[in-house]
Amino acid sequence: MKGKTFIIFIISISLSLIMSFTIPKKIIDQIQMVTVMGYDQVEDEMIRGTAIVPKYINKNKVSNIIYTNVSELIYENQTDLNRVASEELYNGKLEIVLYGKELAKKGMVPYIDFLTRDPSIGSRTYLAIVEESAYRLINQINTEQSAGLYFSDLIEHNIINGNLPETNLKIFQTGIKSQLQDPFLPILKVKGDKAIIEGLGFFDKDKFVFTLPYDNAFLFNILKEEVGNGKYALKRNHIKASIQSIESTRDFKVEGSKANPIINVTLTLRGVLREYTGPSLNKNKDEINKMWKEDVRQKGQELINKFQELEIDPISIGLQVKANTRGFDLSNWKDIYPNAEIKLKVKSKLIETGTMN
Repeated sequence: MKGKTFIIFIISISLSLIMSFTIPKKIIDQIQMVTVMGYDQVEDEMIRGTAIVPKYINKNKVSNIIYTNVSELIYENQTDLNRVASEELYNGKLEIVLYGKELAKKGMVPYIDFLTRDPSIGSRTYLAIVEESAYRLINQINTEQSAGLYFSDLIEHNIINGNLPETNLKIFQTGIKSQLQDPFLPILKVKGDKAIIEGLGFFDKDKFVFTLPYDNAFLFNILKEEVGNGKYALKRNHIKASIQSIESTRDFKVEGSKANPIINVTLTLRGVLREYTGPSLNKNKDEINKMWKEDVRQKGQELINKFQELEIDPISIGLQVKANTRGFDLSNWKDIYPNAEIKLKVKSKLIETGTMN
């Protein structure tokens, strides 16, 4: 009897193992992994959804299959896309979701809700606004790698080595929900058959309201967070300089009263002068540093003033005031912020190296 029970036990384990190895393969064979999704507003309040699925021809070549459809609702669009796909479309490998600018102006909440509800979609999925339309960008890019990896590599590279602040689905969603900070997203544009980062798009809660050219992204980056590898092009008067490997820290001090606070923001910068064109550097190194400091201060102050004018707070001034104000009142702060006195001070230090003309 014990022997018979043992045999049944072995057979059960064997069947379980066989099922474990065969079922996933069957599922994989019957689905297509979506790596890029795009959404655009089209006429009559309809939404165009566009999906990219990679098809691996060999280990060195990928063909990106594009599915697109127009519908009234996001979930309806997903259903309609599946109707034209040869296998079920699955979001578990989604790298990025692109939104046309006109759609973003209307409000993003209805179009990110499904992302947060789908457990197969990671919170670090990238989001981006497209200057023209997501459909056009998706159809014009030409890459031999998976389109999802192409877009995610573009954004990740600029976060690590460029002036793009950290951004993803979770960060954007946090900004929408917060009462004391507003979100932003990178803006992409078609250039030939490639995508480029055109700028940063800022939101009043979930509605797109303002574009900052990417040339000025460094300014926002250092106001928002500490930077370890920033880059800055100084073009002022008769001097042109490329300052790289910039490290920054920021400090906030709140003075005055609750009704009339004075917010002092101090940025401390340290950078490497990689390239310089102008008069003798030996005589002008201190002058270049002074110009750099003043250029950052002036443009940074203008950016802060613009945010106040739009009544958005992507650099989280409100969070700093709350942390430094006993009995902070959120409703009063919303009235105070647009006209609050925010002073920017910059300290800088340049290290001479690189090409000097």
